[in-house]
Amino acid sequence: MKKLFFLSILLKLSLTSCQETKHDKSIINSFIQEMVLNEDACLNYSEFSSYLEINQDIVIDAEKKKNMIGLIQQHIVGLKMTLYENEDFQLVRNSDLEDLELKLNFAHTDYAKVYHLVSNNEILTTFVMGDSKIISFFYTFRKKESQPLRPWLLN
Repeated sequence: MKKLFFLSILLKLSLTSCQETKHDKSIINSFIQEMVLNEDACLNYSEFSSYLEINQDIVIDAEKKKNMIGLIQQHIVGLKMTLYENEDFQLVRNSDLEDLELKLNFAHTDYAKVYHLVSNNEILTTFVMGDSKIISFFYTFRKKESQPLRPWLLN
């Protein structure tokens, strides 16, 4: 009876994780389709706020909001230019990078919610998901090449 109970718990956790991954990938793919690949996308706060979880302290401060919007726009444009040349991409969970024989020196606390945008066998950027929105899709600055990449957390 105990084995059956533990087996049912494992099955439920496995199904929940799979559904969560599909939901996360769906949000990231929508962001890429609507904000990055869509030539008519307006790269303003009202457009991307439905995909990105931005810290409210930044949103209410006009100067910080302006700077954050500029940073987000810069990274979206960079992805546009990269994916314009090759729209063939895939989202890969952090745990699946080894299957593609890709390595990335990336540091984060919750790797279960980390997805990498891969094109031409190269990691273009990394997405970190919150509960229902993207909390990062670009890296912080590093002083040395040997330091790990860290997500620039928007929240």
